[in-house]
Amino acid sequence: MEPPLNVTSETSVYRAARLMTEHDLARVPVVDGGALVGTLGYEDVTRRLRRPDADEPVSMLVEADPPALAADDPDPPESPPVGEPAGGFDHAGPFEPDVLMPSQYLDRVRRRTEYDPERRLMVAVLRLGVGDYLKHAGARDPKSREVWREVEVWVEDRDPSWIFSFENICHVLELDPDYVRRGLRAAKEAGGRAVPGETSPNHPGSRTAARARRL
Repeated sequence: MEPPLNVTSETSVYRAARLMTEHDLARVPVVDGGALVGTLGYEDVTRRLRRPDADEPVSMLVEADPPALAADDPDPPESPPVGEPAGGFDHAGPFEPDVLMPSQYLDRVRRRTEYDPERRLMVAVLRLGVGDYLKHAGARDPKSREVWREVEVWVEDRDPSWIFSFENICHVLELDPDYVRRGLRAAKEAGGRAVPGETSPNHPGSRTAARARRL
């Protein structure tokens, strides 16, 4: 029996996220010197990728008290569907069809990139970012407000120079970043409750439609 996949405390956030995406792992053991020191959650590393310092070690994200996962566990839990944050989108309510991210388009993105861990990871970062933005918009408790401020900065940042920036992810996935921003702002003003709507390839949020409008 092959040993389970694991990382060390010094593994970079990016490498850990890439490994977990490639192997569909929701949680991975962190092993230093042959000893289990904790576990690492996919949502935690995915959220951390919203910062440009993806080469930093995962040590600050390790859960010191591993929840029911031992280093010799042959069947670590699997991740949620590719591109979807753990817990799904249950916190959100219905979108207007023309408001935010086209769910049918994202479904096609997931199918098209099924064997491309880099883009699968981008979809996961984007969906978790949208989920955090909507879930924590208007929050009053300090922790939730801190999460929302962090994700708002990420969404509004127009710097495309680092791989997991909001701008670059939208470009790679052929989504119009300004369209998605407008939808998020509208959802925030409406109370922060929205989910992706059904749409077609010609939906105004797709890059194809954006190009057509310019012609």
